[in-house]
Amino acid sequence: MKNLLFLLKNQSKKSKSKSKSIKLSKSLVLSLLFLLFYTSASAQCDFLKDGMALEKQGKYQEAIRKYILAVKDCGKDAVTAMGKINALMLRIEKAEKTAKQEAEKAKKALAETEKQKQIADENLQKANKLINAFYFYDGKFAVALGLSDFGYNVSYFIDKEGNKIAKLGEYKEANNFDKDGWAYVSKVDGKEYLLDTLGNTYRVAYNLADLSPDIEALDLRNKEQANFPLQALQYPQLKILIMDNGYDYEGKITIPEQINELQALTFLKLKYCKIDTLPPTFFELKNLTEIDLRSNEFSSLPAKIGELKSLTSLDLGGNQLTTLPTQIGELKNLTSLYLSSNQLSTLPDQIGELKNLTTLSLSSNQFSTLPDQIGELKNLAELNLSGNQLSTLPD
Repeated sequence: MKNLLFLLKNQSKKSKSKSKSIKLSKSLVLSLLFLLFYTSASAQCDFLKDGMALEKQGKYQEAIRKYILAVKDCGKDAVTAMGKINALMLRIEKAEKTAKQEAEKAKKALAETEKQKQIADENLQKANKLINAFYFYDGKFAVALGLSDFGYNVSYFIDKEGNKIAKLGEYKEANNFDKDGWAYVSKVDGKEYLLDTLGNTYRVAYNLADLSPDIEALDLRNKEQANFPLQALQYPQLKILIMDNGYDYEGKITIPEQINELQALTFLKLKYCKIDTLPPTFFELKNLTEIDLRSNEFSSLPAKIGELKSLTSLDLGGNQLTTLPTQIGELKNLTSLYLSSNQLSTLPDQIGELKNLTTLSLSSNQFSTLPDQIGELKNLAELNLSGNQLSTLPD
């Protein structure tokens, strides 16, 4: 009997060196177990239960060792343990056979369709990255959800290929970019910011009462203002000022002379405010890069507009403009000019001096001809002329 146990233990130790299969002869195992069964008189134990638990976990080799001990020490459950061993060895043999067949099949398929597999993998990765995206701002950016390097949930931005845009950062929460190019984000400190498409963030306030020295953006959209928010002039660090009173606004906003106190201002949007004039001090805001004065009541644009040399985007759509000053040509850095829904019938020849212009919207005006200088805008990628009376275009 001791010799049998020695053989059994020896064989069990050898099985530990096998990674995926059981090499112990089935007939030898069953013979030994049969003898052990009839020479064991121990009381019922937990080896059988332990073996079944290990089998459920897929730890087959450890399960067999427990079943062998059950045959030896659990007289009452020995027959059951022997059956478990037999069934498990059959399962292992079948699994090995199946795995070998699948491996051969996969190897053959991989050799024949390696290129298709690579394409499929790339598409799958792209789909996984895009699964939480809502929409792409300007066909470029969308919000996605994922895990940070530290394992907590974050919001970040991806491009249309599904690649993470590192420059736009990670945030506790983030919304998609709106049509003006701003995304609302909050950082781990719980504070809210406006994010631009370059990755710059600006601490934002949505009410005048929330203004403080660390606020760089004041967003009053959908909060109708009876007058220009003079309180904002006390915070010269403001870089962004946004007001949108809505199309049904019935008041009238006047921009104060003290507007020049906001020397840090780079982005100004005053929409649906029924503004019809700009004070001379307005043109002292030399850091302005984007001005949006859509849907107001301007009938003319001051010649001093040419002094805002840093402007890259100017939106005057939805006003009552009949002419543009020749000084418009001095805005050499301008890339976007929106003049739709006005009463323009001519453009100054100096429009041709805007060599960096990529977008020009002239829709819904009264143009019957355009100056030849339009043809000098070699970088123009988007030109909207719909809603006019044009019969010919410049060469």
